[in-house]
Amino acid sequence: MTPKTKVPVGAGGSSCHQCKNRREANQLNFCRNRIRSETNPKRKICRKKFCDHCLVKFRYNQVVPRGNKDMADWECPSCLGICVCAACKRKADPSLQFRPEMNKDPQEYTVTMSFAHKLLTDPTLISHAQSSNTL
Repeated sequence: MTPKTKVPVGAGGSSCHQCKNRREANQLNFCRNRIRSETNPKRKICRKKFCDHCLVKFRYNQVVPRGNKDMADWECPSCLGICVCAACKRKADPSLQFRPEMNKDPQEYTVTMSFAHKLLTDPTLISHAQSSNTL
């Protein structure tokens, strides 16, 4: 059993698009957006799934559709353009493609990373290291 979701390891089921936790099918809300494929044949039908927990936690302001007769028309937050998961954020803003920590000042890295950065940027250190044969 997984500790968070209580789904047996190796059992069937799918994962939530937002939290990636494995859930049984009856704990997930399946997107029913088929308009994408009708308006643009190259786009696939959305197959994303969201658990109730994420729909409430991330305040998508959506009524949990399961058990609701309107579930046949339910569109997921991703199709509505309001999904806040990392993958959807990267798609929406290509500048987030690289890890944010790579934009930090090298001094904020570990000691090893700072030393490596100094070696690469300061030619006097490299020439001194090569002459003393310490590399």
